[in-house]
Amino acid sequence: MNLNTASLILILTLACPILSAQAAGAPPAPSQGDISVDGDISPIDMPAFTCTPVAIFKHGDKVPALISDNEAWSVTTKPLQLGTKSVSFPILATIKNGAGETEVLVPAILKIKTQINPGAPLHTNGLQVTTTRTLKAGELLPVLAVGDSVMSLEASSNPQNPADLKPSFTIFPDDCPAAEQASHIAAWAMELKHVKN
Repeated sequence: MNLNTASLILILTLACPILSAQAAGAPPAPSQGDISVDGDISPIDMPAFTCTPVAIFKHGDKVPALISDNEAWSVTTKPLQLGTKSVSFPILATIKNGAGETEVLVPAILKIKTQINPGAPLHTNGLQVTTTRTLKAGELLPVLAVGDSVMSLEASSNPQNPADLKPSFTIFPDDCPAAEQASHIAAWAMELKHVKN
């Protein structure tokens, strides 16, 4: 899957020290480590939007992080608007999804270039863009890139069951299977839970 030549697929590996033993049943305490960047993470420019990560990374960069068995969160954070609050987001994170695959999470600012209306997905340059509200040209949205997908930090609603939480705006490759979309949304929800704690 790709976003034409400007791909959001972020190939990273985790450089992690061995974790110390923990009491049975207790989650391991996070330890200091690095996220090693195996590919450039830079802005993309598409006909309907531009997406600019809050931090630019080059191949070979090492990002200090707190690491546990299934998660790594950069120590450096950047404030982004989440509803009416300013919330500090790690500039880079990785988590393992339910299938045991690593998801890469990068907060970014999305600038809308052309009005996008709710309803049927907008198909552009191999992508499907959906929104629950009208987005006007020039509007800036704080978003989270998860692999090759992009989701607004804003949720579409505030459901009773946290498992029903969904982003109000999404960009998926046209060929992204429903199961992969669900995995990316689950990673998005984990990041929101992490920053709210």
